[in-house]
Amino acid sequence: MIARPSIVSSLVPLPLTGLFPRPLLLGLVFLSLCASLVQLPPPELWPRLSSRLWGPLPQYTLLVRGGDTCQRCSVDAAGEPAVRVRLDAPLDLVLRPAQPVPGPVFVYAFLAHDERTSAWPILMEHAAAGTLRLGGITRDLLDVESTARGRYELIFLVQRSPLPPGAAAGQARTARADPQLLRGEIELLPALND
Repeated sequence: MIARPSIVSSLVPLPLTGLFPRPLLLGLVFLSLCASLVQLPPPELWPRLSSRLWGPLPQYTLLVRGGDTCQRCSVDAAGEPAVRVRLDAPLDLVLRPAQPVPGPVFVYAFLAHDERTSAWPILMEHAAAGTLRLGGITRDLLDVESTARGRYELIFLVQRSPLPPGAAAGQARTARADPQLLRGEIELLPALND
């Protein structure tokens, strides 16, 4: 009985350049060689590495503008008067450094209301000097219902590391001014048409 040739045995005489284009093949060989040489630093080393490359972060302040009121917050400034803003009014949040910031800056945000704190997925606009800005209509920006009322605490964690806050908790011991915790409060009022 004659056995049929398998697909694998028919590919054996075929050169690798027949299967893959030459640039892709060279790229794969290069990546496999580099993978053994390069390792990502563990989470504890990232703050030290970023501080050596770009220096520590300067002091940031949080500026909350909503409606006719404006509030400047400093680090851990809980308990300051809240900015009163209607749900249909614009809200502008600015994280401003004391001096221009070279290198990367990452922000994680949280909303606290009724003794519950939840992650607040935001994408802030980055300026060249390190200023971070977030703006829009309050209801849309906070992603709350049209019946939302009361005080909301805005919490921002500003840091050099792209690692999430769970991993960043241990970083405070290794980096001097990184991460920074900024807080502000807003009081939501009903919209004009409510």
